[in-house]
Amino acid sequence: MGLRILLTNIILTGRSGTELYIRDLAAALLKRGHSPMVYTTHPGPVADEIRAGGIPVVDDLSATEFQPEIIHGHHRYETATALARFPGVPAVFFCHDARSSFDRAPLHPRIRRYAAVDQACLERLLSDGVPEGKTVLILNFVNLERFKPRGPLPARPHRALVFSNNASQATFLPPIEEACRQAGIQVEVAGMLSGNLLKQPEDLLPLYDVVFAKARAAMEAMAVGAAVILCDNDGLGPMVTSADFSRLRLYNFGYRLLREPCTAAGVRQHLESYDAGDAERVRNLVRAEAGLD
Repeated sequence: MGLRILLTNIILTGRSGTELYIRDLAAALLKRGHSPMVYTTHPGPVADEIRAGGIPVVDDLSATEFQPEIIHGHHRYETATALARFPGVPAVFFCHDARSSFDRAPLHPRIRRYAAVDQACLERLLSDGVPEGKTVLILNFVNLERFKPRGPLPARPHRALVFSNNASQATFLPPIEEACRQAGIQVEVAGMLSGNLLKQPEDLLPLYDVVFAKARAAMEAMAVGAAVILCDNDGLGPMVTSADFSRLRLYNFGYRLLREPCTAAGVRQHLESYDAGDAERVRNLVRAEAGLD
């Protein structure tokens, strides 16, 4: 017997990490025989995608007749609203961001477990006052059905993609472009600020040998088989290697690993560690350990 599950998320208007997490999770729950519904205060294109998959999305819980058996909460206020609307229903709360006020843990007796997607979020839950015995670490996933393996990488990289909603000429894109120019690598950019927002990145990622990204976007690129250099507004991180994969995944390939300033010299140094064979080993690790199932 499947469960009636209410999932919450603050926004479903763009293509951020939690929005796509909710989309993929809801679809996977439906596929497994459950009955999910999604609540958001800001519906949009991702909400339309979820609805197209046969899953209801609502922005007003007072008007729904859906009676969940469990609440899968993302974001503080949306989770609290669901708990208030459905007295007696137990919940889990997932923290996806160690810095955002929206991810501050709501302390409530009906929240049975507080899950963190990486070590930084786990520390955040504890600092919010969640008892350690109610926390659990559930690392982020990749939808392996969407992001399929590409063919072998070339011996030296020819094409690179900066895959980030924060990448633009006004942020960290110029030093990457300069480093790639020096290395003879063609570079392109995808994400919100660049004006090239990808609805289906799984179709584009296999075209690139190197991808600059962080967090979920980085994992998607790894799952395809690209060599990944961690990078975003917070700074520059390392090339992901098979030797460092487990340690970096513990921090969701995220902001805590972006410790270097993003300079052309720094980017060029990481490009020199490109190893087609090791990128394949990283791909195999993602596909063995980090799938949605």
